[in-house]
Amino acid sequence: MLNSPESIKCSVCGRMQTAITDHQSGEVICSSCGTVISEQNLDLANPEWHASTVEEREDKIRTGSPVSLSRPDMGLATIIGKPNTDASGKKLDTNTLTAFKRLRTWDSRMQINSSHSRNLRKAFSELDILRDRLGLTDQIVERAAYIYRKVEDKGLIWPWALGMLIAAVYIACRDSGKPRTIKDIASAVNIRRKEISRNVRVLTFELDLQVPILDPIQCIAKVANTAMINESTRRLAFGLLRELLSSKILTVGKNPMGLAASILYIASKEMGEDISQEELAKAAAVSEPTIRSRIKDIRKSLNICPTS
Repeated sequence: MLNSPESIKCSVCGRMQTAITDHQSGEVICSSCGTVISEQNLDLANPEWHASTVEEREDKIRTGSPVSLSRPDMGLATIIGKPNTDASGKKLDTNTLTAFKRLRTWDSRMQINSSHSRNLRKAFSELDILRDRLGLTDQIVERAAYIYRKVEDKGLIWPWALGMLIAAVYIACRDSGKPRTIKDIASAVNIRRKEISRNVRVLTFELDLQVPILDPIQCIAKVANTAMINESTRRLAFGLLRELLSSKILTVGKNPMGLAASILYIASKEMGEDISQEELAKAAAVSEPTIRSRIKDIRKSLNICPTS
């Protein structure tokens, strides 16, 4: 779509010609010599339009900033501009100007001075930091913001405001199927794991949340990537895990990360790969006695003889 909005002097031919604007490419072109005068032209005066379907191309739809629960105002707040002019550019009369000044004052007070808005602003600024440190997706961030808003409505914030936000992030990660361990989150925000666990228990009880259990298959992949285990060992570990899941033995009430590390250790011994229990314990963020206990139970359940 081309348009001829204004006359401009071309720097190549030196003539005062009507500039042609291509809105699809954003280029401003000289109508005389065809020189591209400007690229990526931004129209700051007119609103942005969008047609989501073929039927709506003739009836344009106004678009703005996307609605997001991770914003304090969810992207729906209105801002009273500073110019004291109306839509046609005329100055406002004295009575209208006084009314608008009063509206601006109350609008700023309502957005900043309420405890609810201050709490959300501080919490969601911390949520942006957690997004960068933990590599969270938009889906996880939106889910965490939704949980935190429910916590704030129930009055469960103080004195654990930051702790409740971190617990909401942990639950959102579990819900999305891309879990982060409590140790990963604790090391990223420098908070004790016991405090995060306590806040998670409070949220699940007060909000009646159903937190899904960690998938042991994903845990095996995570531990194997951290410990840099061979592909053949991983495949054998997946096979051993499927046998445990089919028999429903040792999978209920056990730490999935410890179970994954134990299965990987057994598989590494079967495949002749040299890896210690200490390395797997660090990769899975569990203790070595936990791995030794799970190894003994797994070998007994699957009738696997210890490999020297």
